Amino acid sequence: MKDFDSNRTNGQIAPDENTQAVVPVSENGWIKLQKWYQENGRHNLPWRKNRSAWSMLLAEVLLRRTRADTVARVYPEIVQKFTDAKSVLDHKDKWIQLTSELGFPSRFDQFFLLCEIILTEYDGKIPVESKELMSLPGIGHYSSDAIRCFGLNENRFIVDTNTLRIASRITGNIIRQEQHRSTMARKLLEQAFGPENKITAERNFALLDLAALICTNSNPDCAVCPLFGVCEYRKKLNI
Repeated sequence: MKDFDSNRTNGQIAPDENTQAVVPVSENGWIKLQKWYQENGRHNLPWRKNRSAWSMLLAEVLLRRTRADTVARVYPEIVQKFTDAKSVLDHKDKWIQLTSELGFPSRFDQFFLLCEIILTEYDGKIPVESKELMSLPGIGHYSSDAIRCFGLNENRFIVDTNTLRIASRITGNIIRQEQHRSTMARKLLEQAFGPENKITAERNFALLDLAALICTNSNPDCAVCPLFGVCEYRKKLNI
């Protein structure tokens, strides 16, 4: 996603001169968002079912630079056939056959190395600490948080352009693209959504789907947003 524009373009609003003090989404706001998610969320995405650290690692690896609907077609067979790092290394040819259509060939060696490290250094288990996860080839901040939240059921923020876009619009406070991996990003999410220890996997799924379906980068559909009443962006547009 491009950096936030200084004008009211692509669904963005220029920041106020001073950072605004805001009240995070209330429990009632979360109830409204969860109700919207239950009725409209992307529950058909196969990696959201029967989640584990390994299945979420597979999902993160496959989804990198690949459309979700493309991954969804092959993911169920992949997660069924490859139940751990050893099964990948024992059947590399099958892995290559199943993932070639995802544009994966350039990433084969990196993923096989990741599996070797898990097998030799972590006794075949997915490491649970962020530092260890991010030491694995191809695993960055976002994937680490996603694996820990969705695979290990840890309450964590998912810090990416989608959740930050919602947070910026709710609060009216904006950070630059280069600050997305800084502590300022987590502070912005906390301003909008409250303490990180209350951000469950289901709440993160709801936020990600809200960003994909309603609070989009261009032309957000503010009128039907479940967080309509607490959004500074909506107020500035006089919707």
